[in-house]
Amino acid sequence: SNPNEALGVAASLAPISMRMRARFCLLLCASLPSLLEALRRSSGVLQREPPVAAAPTVDDGDQLLLSVDEVAFGVLTCSRYLSSRLDAQQQTWLRHVKHVVAFTDERPLDADKLGIELVVEKPPMGPKELLEPGDGARRALSMVETLYRRFPKAKWYFFVDDDTFVYVPTLLSQVLSRRNPGAAHYVGWAYRAGKDLHGWQPGQYMPRIAIGGAGFAMSAELMARLAPEVPRCRSAYTWDWPGDLRIAQCVFDLGYDVEDDKHLHPEGPRVEFSFGRSSWSEGEPPVSFHHLAPQEMMELSKAEVLTVSDGHGTADFAALALAEFRHQEFSLGLTLHGRFGLEVNVSGEGVPGSSPLQANSMQSFRAAAWASGHDFEQVYRGGACPSAPSSNIQVRLELRCGNCPARSLTQQMGSAEPLAPCGAEALGKCSYRLLLATQRCPTHEPMAQPTGRASGLR
Repeated sequence: SNPNEALGVAASLAPISMRMRARFCLLLCASLPSLLEALRRSSGVLQREPPVAAAPTVDDGDQLLLSVDEVAFGVLTCSRYLSSRLDAQQQTWLRHVKHVVAFTDERPLDADKLGIELVVEKPPMGPKELLEPGDGARRALSMVETLYRRFPKAKWYFFVDDDTFVYVPTLLSQVLSRRNPGAAHYVGWAYRAGKDLHGWQPGQYMPRIAIGGAGFAMSAELMARLAPEVPRCRSAYTWDWPGDLRIAQCVFDLGYDVEDDKHLHPEGPRVEFSFGRSSWSEGEPPVSFHHLAPQEMMELSKAEVLTVSDGHGTADFAALALAEFRHQEFSLGLTLHGRFGLEVNVSGEGVPGSSPLQANSMQSFRAAAWASGHDFEQVYRGGACPSAPSSNIQVRLELRCGNCPARSLTQQMGSAEPLAPCGAEALGKCSYRLLLATQRCPTHEPMAQPTGRASGLR
């Protein structure tokens, strides 16, 4: 009850308490590595520090010249979609690549007629695997390993899903040529997986993932390091993990994080624009879009590659793909706003009815007649005209290579946009004409040959 006695007892016990705490800390520190190793072995998840910094990109002035023949492409598909999604890719952007392999779960009887190399991947069922045997996630790591063994001399490897559309010229110029393939690069649209997946330990660092649907690239240097690790990763990383997470964790084990790239998109164009996501917000064209039906791939391709009038060459408009434009024609009370190859909307006091007119389907794309004052033209069509139900909404977009005509206000003011509006006029009820100028007109190239079996980089 004496306060002084109590203080004395406490003081005499303090050294003992300090010694016990110190001994406990020493024992804990000594056993911590073995505890962590036990956790690692029981879970199959490697515990790592945050990854090292990504290799630097190449300055714009020092971009590396890269040919599509130096890139190997891998497409993750399945037998169910060979005649629909994969076929649409072969008819569109895959026509412009040389080295490509499609990875599927089963080989169809008419595989030789598909015109593309097929690899059937059926990795063994691991003890912790929670996904069905046919799930594409189980084949993702095998796809990485196999594509590297198929094309060990490639400078870059690009992986996509079978419902992805790729603007190949933009992939080369805006993504791959800006990086050195001799350094380790893992490039994609970065996100983090949900916390509800199996296999994660409390407090474990979760790596960012390059989502497969948007497409992701790996440099030759990274692939040389990653391929030998695939057997280990294929056994260690299973559970209910999506395929791109299994790949990301294996890359993370080597000490590398994904380099987030704005040119790659995990959804279709209209969904991306509704979220306000577009590489055009920074003045650069897109590389990829995902979750596309075969018909949507066909429409994007039709707006990108134009066969010239003689039928022996093509003009590729990937540098203008889905570029935004807006023009106000004050004399008509009209505003025309749209995206190149996708749609044109007309609004203002000069339109019939109370709602904007939507021409949301590109019907044709062709070279213009000689001496017409422009070089190319597209026709967009929409629904019925409010004031003339028997007629459809229609906008003719005329593209002029170079500058607007000298009389144009845009020409006098100048424009830093990829598409400079020069002027518009009404052609009839719900029918309009818009003239645009661009400095990004493509040159004509020889007609590309259809994609055949992969060869050349072996």
